[in-house]
Amino acid sequence: MPQNKRIRSTKPILGTLLLVVAVGGVSPARADDGKLPGQIAVIVHRDNDIENVTLAQLAELFLKRRREWRSGKRVLVLNRKARSPVRAAFERRVIGKSPEDVAAFWIDQRIRGVGNPPRAIASGGIVQKIVSMHREAVSYVVAEDVKAGVKVLRIEG
Repeated sequence: MPQNKRIRSTKPILGTLLLVVAVGGVSPARADDGKLPGQIAVIVHRDNDIENVTLAQLAELFLKRRREWRSGKRVLVLNRKARSPVRAAFERRVIGKSPEDVAAFWIDQRIRGVGNPPRAIASGGIVQKIVSMHREAVSYVVAEDVKAGVKVLRIEG
């Protein structure tokens, strides 16, 4: 698959922007702030023109198979720390793999010299601060913790 494949925005859907990835089958582990990661919001900078993405597009971004927004600008993908329950839930739901399988994928990518995983950030608050400062950033947080300065993407599929 070409490394410079661009994400194309799908037709806008009327309604609220706050549609989050529902996470099922999550063990009762706590998120960084002690909350259960029931729903995860995928976030971008408030001025990013992307309104919605598919689960497949998100997986391609977080596996670095897609590296640019449709505008041609490079995406800054921010992951959560490796043992974070919100990351485990995101990887299972969006990428469709266990955290162990995702870690094995990145080991293989590094051995082959293909690439490194997205930068891992410890807390949802820090993730939101970075995303609010970088127009091309994308990440995810516990839905109820979303703050001003970021936009929640609509998830399709």
